[in-house]
Amino acid sequence: MIAKVKTSKVFNGRIYAKSRPNSCVADVANSVDFEIKMAYHDLNCDVKQESFGEFSNDIVIQHHDMIVTNQDLGLSVHCQYDLSNRSVSHGVQLEINGEVDPAGTQSATVSSPNVTMMITDRNGNDITAAQVGDPLALRFEIIDENS
Repeated sequence: MIAKVKTSKVFNGRIYAKSRPNSCVADVANSVDFEIKMAYHDLNCDVKQESFGEFSNDIVIQHHDMIVTNQDLGLSVHCQYDLSNRSVSHGVQLEINGEVDPAGTQSATVSSPNVTMMITDRNGNDITAAQVGDPLALRFEIIDENS
């Protein structure tokens, strides 16, 4: 998700995710166009999935790098996408000399794969508990390799 901002005056400051001001931030210097990129499943930006295909986050446009003032602006950003399965088809016209009928069609339906996310140790072994500071890894797996 990308929040793009255009101002009428040159802006100096920063734009950040309200709940993650240190890990999801963009510093802005002398610009009237700026943006912040927030990945959908990135813990550093805390983008929330409201429902299937609907994401949101709160951002702050701060005029001073260190001090929050009453001129700063808080906004709620919402994005909605159609993530349903789609059928793709393509008509083909072939010119052939002879008795062959020159029309053909190809179509296919592509389903979204079923994916699991697991938290493991750095070697990929399953864990049952963890403490702050433990080295961990995220493992994503497609359940059905044919999907």
